[in-house]
Amino acid sequence: EVILALFMLADSIRLHEAMIRKFPDRRSDTLAPYLVKRVQMLLKKAEKLHEDYFIDFREDGRLVLAFIWSFKPTRQIAEELGLPEYWPL
Repeated sequence: EVILALFMLADSIRLHEAMIRKFPDRRSDTLAPYLVKRVQMLLKKAEKLHEDYFIDFREDGRLVLAFIWSFKPTRQIAEELGLPEYWPL
């Protein structure tokens, strides 16, 4: 579940990042909370996995976190929820 979900989120960001960033902040009211809460839940699940699996989704996780912290609507929610800026695993 973790590998597939992070892959799909990262791929969506790769394909649609420019479009997402063009929208006004208020248009991200649905996307921003969903993305941050979903990633927070996935990171909690990932911590329970054996470290050998991390190689499968490490880059996707870091890409998604980088997007969250560089996009104002998601950054605000990430700060409130204590989401890490960088995933060291």
